[in-house]
Amino acid sequence: MTTSYTVCSQALARARAELGAAECHGLLCGMLCGVDEQAPRRWLEEVLGPEERVHKSTDDCRNELLRVLTDTVRTLCSGQCNFVPLLPDDNQGLGVRSEALANWCSGFLYGIGSAGGDLAARLSRDAQEVLSDFSEVTRLKSDTEESESLEADYSEIVEYMRVGVMLIFEEMQGGPESGDTAQRLH
Repeated sequence: MTTSYTVCSQALARARAELGAAECHGLLCGMLCGVDEQAPRRWLEEVLGPEERVHKSTDDCRNELLRVLTDTVRTLCSGQCNFVPLLPDDNQGLGVRSEALANWCSGFLYGIGSAGGDLAARLSRDAQEVLSDFSEVTRLKSDTEESESLEADYSEIVEYMRVGVMLIFEEMQGGPESGDTAQRLH
């Protein structure tokens, strides 16, 4: 069962997590791209706190986050280009979606940066440009104005993010042929 932005947001709110669903998912994706076998554990701690201090009241949130983790690893490792960032549905206003998009990119950049090392040496020029563009997306303002043109721009940015994450993931993992990635991340 795949998770939804709304379900994840509600679980995080009940757990009084400091991150929203979009930033939380961006953080996960960045950490997974960073080739860190401890990424899942570190991500859960980043979102909920150290396991020994997590209260039983956050169990439903932890379970939801584990679903998000499983879905994300599965889609990133599938090699089928079916990765989708966890963002609000199109029935939400453009301002809400734009803000979530900026938060997602912020989380991603923090997550991949937390892996350490010299990203410039590990990534192609195209992938480095994607990271630079993600940095620009973090500056998006949540305008209340909506139009078909702005909707189209938003859709293009989301598609660019989706493809950009898959590019970075493949490059950092050593290419699509490294099929044991999902095993290492679980």
